[in-house]
Amino acid sequence: MTVTLKDIARALDLSPATVSRALNGFPEVNAKTRARVTEQARQLGYRPNQIARKLVGGHSGVVALVIPNAEHLVTDSTFFGVVAGISAALTAHDMELMLHVAVGNDELAPYRRLISKGVVDGFIINTPRPNDPRIALLEELNVTFVVHGRCSPDDAFAYFDIDNHHVSAAAVSLLCELGHRRIALLNGPKEHAFARERARGLTETLAQFGLPPKAGMVFHGPLTETYGYLSTLDALGGRKGPRPTALVCASVQVAAGALRAISDKGLKVPEDISIVAHDDQEPQYASAEMTPALTVTNSPLTDACIPLADLLRLQLKGNPDNLPLQRREKPPLIIRKSVAGAA
Repeated sequence: MTVTLKDIARALDLSPATVSRALNGFPEVNAKTRARVTEQARQLGYRPNQIARKLVGGHSGVVALVIPNAEHLVTDSTFFGVVAGISAALTAHDMELMLHVAVGNDELAPYRRLISKGVVDGFIINTPRPNDPRIALLEELNVTFVVHGRCSPDDAFAYFDIDNHHVSAAAVSLLCELGHRRIALLNGPKEHAFARERARGLTETLAQFGLPPKAGMVFHGPLTETYGYLSTLDALGGRKGPRPTALVCASVQVAAGALRAISDKGLKVPEDISIVAHDDQEPQYASAEMTPALTVTNSPLTDACIPLADLLRLQLKGNPDNLPLQRREKPPLIIRKSVAGAA
């Protein structure tokens, strides 16, 4: 049964108006009464109506995550774990997650519709692109949002990201120290900002070791096992130059495909070719249990959930302590059995 303001008022012999003012922090309600009302609400399991909450306090407590299409729900194996993590992190701040699946080709239409209805306090933006129109729209309309990722080093909006330049640089540095001079990066889609940063990490690190850009070859595609398999066959077949002695894979899924392709070509890891991957820690792709165990930069996607919720909460509260709204972390490099000296 849903607990209402009238139920709390009846239990305390107060008016519903007094209970409402107490729960919404109105100064005319004294501290003792506010404490009584808050405790009674907790005991009865009261949850505020989000629409009423918006009318009284200016905030609904609802944050939206827009998914570009229903197919995304099937193809992205990390999606439900991340959504569950974000939902739990928001709940800890008495906020709720609204999942909205877009229909049609206008990617901005869902944002305009939700903003016009006034039902959400803000948005979480995923997989940003350079000059992302979603971000431009929300900035133009002065709507609160946080981005999982970033577009450039100069971004002024709130975001949580891993250092994607470091992801490639750490892997390439390790391989160069082992004597590798031909390295292929099986990167993510070219239009995504993280892929651009990883490509830059490859070329700049090669230069630090005195190697020309042609010592590295870059492939772009979706972070899937099939892409890893096909792009590895292309790399081994000399599509972009001499066969590489090492691969840097944008994800463990990509690395799984690369391992199959290498095996199908009669080669071995790490004797013939070394592999380093980035690991978002998906249960079905356990990097430590692969054969051989993969060397990885390690950053579980679920670790982003709490910072994203924190950054939204800070903005909605006006960030009174002027805390930084841009957070970036460097994933650690875990060395296992998939790397060896250049053949």
